[in-house]
Amino acid sequence: MLTGCRSLEFLAMANEGRDVNLIAVFGTDTLDLQEIDKITLKGFSISDFDNSKVREFVQIYQTSGRNVLSAILSRADVYVPMILDVFREHGIPDDLAYLPIIESGFRPKAVSPAGATGVWQFMYGTGRMYGLNNDYWHEDRSDIFRSTHAAARHLKYLYKRFDNWLLAIAAYNAGCGKIGKAIEMYDTADFWNLCRYPYLKKETKDYVPKFIAAAMIAKNPGHYGFDRIQSDKFQNVAAVGVTDAFEKNLLAQGCGLTISEFDILNPALKQWATPPGKTYTIYLPSSAKDAFLSNIATIPEEKRVTFRRYMARSGDNLSHIARKFGVPVNPIVALNKNIRSRHSIEAGEFYFIPIKGLENARKADVQFSAADKNFRSETGSGYLFLHEVSRWDTLYSISRMYNVDIADIYKWNGLVSKFSIRPGRFLIIQIPAEETFCSLTAK
Repeated sequence: MLTGCRSLEFLAMANEGRDVNLIAVFGTDTLDLQEIDKITLKGFSISDFDNSKVREFVQIYQTSGRNVLSAILSRADVYVPMILDVFREHGIPDDLAYLPIIESGFRPKAVSPAGATGVWQFMYGTGRMYGLNNDYWHEDRSDIFRSTHAAARHLKYLYKRFDNWLLAIAAYNAGCGKIGKAIEMYDTADFWNLCRYPYLKKETKDYVPKFIAAAMIAKNPGHYGFDRIQSDKFQNVAAVGVTDAFEKNLLAQGCGLTISEFDILNPALKQWATPPGKTYTIYLPSSAKDAFLSNIATIPEEKRVTFRRYMARSGDNLSHIARKFGVPVNPIVALNKNIRSRHSIEAGEFYFIPIKGLENARKADVQFSAADKNFRSETGSGYLFLHEVSRWDTLYSISRMYNVDIADIYKWNGLVSKFSIRPGRFLIIQIPAEETFCSLTAK
């Protein structure tokens, strides 16, 4: 549950322009996803909105936009069945499953110039509101199922706000505040009437008819002269939890897919393996589920090779790290392209460690969990944070950002000079206990 603008997520939403008026929708400043799930919706059909502007975009798609739309429809044929399964669970009208044609072209890894990501183009803060997380291993905004659950809830919220699907769709593009202000300025809640006035941007005025036109074609491509390329391979998808880190190529082989086919179903994975130390959900064709589970079960735990991501600290060297994990040096060197020589280990850098046997990996988890606690006590009370250095960062700017001394940053990270930091490496920051996330974002 997230409460008002006192939460980091709401600060992020305010910054990105997707304002939230919770009191107007729920009569309270608290967002509860369970309350969103209770919202009942009216039907929606694109066939109800045939007008001159929609026909104009149909004509564009049939001529100058044909090649682009054809490519998008080929991707839509893969993902729309998955989206429909989720939307029907939430009671969202089927036709809205085609909204990603306009948002992302059905590209799960699409990233806008502003940072909106995935098929549904969620900004980071909005995604966090709806339970979408992002870390080194995976990006939930690129997960078809997780992001679609989030999109369904967001669409419900927008519909509750305006009690009108066209206005809700327009607000998905422009934000609630923009649409709400337009309604107030012109005293009309009719989207087509709002388009007659100058306040809304052309992008938003075109967004709704473009979507309707694209959805009309997607639902009946042959009628508009488009070929339909449909594969039954991904029409029925199963979710399976895999424990600890599994390499993607091993998972793909286990369910009879190529790596590219596996990536179509699992675009949220950012690395070559699933996250270590946890159960991670992968998606595969339902027809391959039994064979996959059987294939994975044939690999004994003691013979499984898994991975851990270790951040080097001051005083570490390659031999030291190898002894900590009980593995030879050579596999560590082979796995980590950022190791240029056996003497190039740097504090603040991350390295992958291959470990044979899940029991050994669990022992390593316990060992380094204890080490983290010891480090925390050495650096004092507070919140231990990893800061990824950007190209614009300096030690001075980082110290100001977190309200800590430069000398402490040197000590925590074993730095020898201001030139020891570079873009992409991580710095340990000990945030004082009295600081809060909201106070940090305000600086």
